Amino acid sequence: VRPGVPGQREAVLVICGALRRKVFTVGTYSYRGMPSSDRRRGTLGIDEVNELQAGVAFARKRVKGARIGLIGYSMGAVVSLLGGAGEPSIEAFVLDSPFSDLRLLLAENVARVTHLPGAPFVSVTGLLFRLLSGHRLADSSPIAMLGALEPRPLFFIHGGAAAPTAVHHSRRLYDHSRGP
Repeated sequence: VRPGVPGQREAVLVICGALRRKVFTVGTYSYRGMPSSDRRRGTLGIDEVNELQAGVAFARKRVKGARIGLIGYSMGAVVSLLGGAGEPSIEAFVLDSPFSDLRLLLAENVARVTHLPGAPFVSVTGLLFRLLSGHRLADSSPIAMLGALEPRPLFFIHGGAAAPTAVHHSRRLYDHSRGP
């Protein structure tokens, strides 16, 4: 179970408890830069995939023959999508309020807040992000990874008040997904 930004493991204890009562083994963690984790700079889902892969490897060691599914909220849903693309043994995904593409999300939020076009801001942000992290904003594009998740089931959840990520991001991901 993955909390979103500025998520903490404690924020998902209720859902973890409910899953345990249904006889699931549950694990949760905080990714980089979040409370209860190290203070490394976040990369908006790109390097956080490493923490997800470490968590999956830990679960496999602790529970032999484990069948693994992921639940992620917000950025946790993005990390689940990106990480699941490289981990074919993950069987199912519950994705609450993910964004479909980081560049689109940034442009929309800049336009919403400033009432100015977001594209110039995204270009400058992309340059700074590349200088600081060594990654491109395009590397955090869940919609580009959907094909690698097929034929595994994806369940999208998204509330109308889930700012800063609008509902159309989950609809866009759902519409582009060809799996169950």
